[in-house]
Formats: sequence, structure tokens, C-alpha cells
Amino acid sequence: MTDPVFVCGARITVLAHPTAPREVIGMKLRCRCAEHPATTPHHDFAGEAERPGPFAVWARWRDETSRPVLGELADCLLEEGREDTRRYCVLFSGHAPPCSWQIHDPEQQAESLLAALGIDWRE
Repeated sequence: MTDPVFVCGARITVLAHPTAPREVIGMKLRCRCAEHPATTPHHDFAGEAERPGPFAVWARWRDETSRPVLGELADCLLEEGREDTRRYCVLFSGHAPPCSWQIHDPEQQAESLLAALGIDWRE
């Protein structure tokens, strides 16, 4: 049996600066990738892509003092097939292994449980 792989979970809040799009100022980001070395950038989903297809906007940052950079990245394709039967992991194409379903995220699991119970913990 292998040891579980946990989510990185590093956090940053997007602060106002001249190159920050208004819609992301104040956004709280949390790295969705598996734990990784400090030299590897953090990534979080930041919104839907404007172009059609399996793309999303991702924020990338180095540490809590850096400014996040936004960019459209292709979704991580798990299975080829017809467009309506393709499967994707929730991360972006080219991310370091493992894929999202292999990453343990206790915080996300707790949030899902509370939501299923109808409890809004963010109030």
C-alpha cells in the first residue's frame, strides 16, 4: 500500500495592482495540486475560459508574496473518445502527477460533507 498524497493547499489572496483584472481582486486562491517542492509554482482554478473547448483560467504563483499570473490552460484529459464521453481530471494538462482523484484533500472533503448536511460554515 502506498502512502496517501495530499493537496498542497498553499493560499494567497489576489491584491489590487495595475495588472490585476478587476474580477480577481480579492479572490482567495488555494493550490489544488499535490504537495510539491517550493521551486514548483502553485496553481488554482480561477474561472471559465472564454474560448470554446476544454480550457479553464488558472492562477499561478510562487509564494505568498508574489502576484498571481492568470492564463488559459487545457484541461487534463484522462480518456480519449467521443467529445461527449471524454473524461478529465479537475487539474490542467501537464500538471505534475498525480491526477486530482488521487489527491487527498481533507479540507475539501469536510466542505463537501458540511454542504451535504446543509451547513454553511462560511457565514
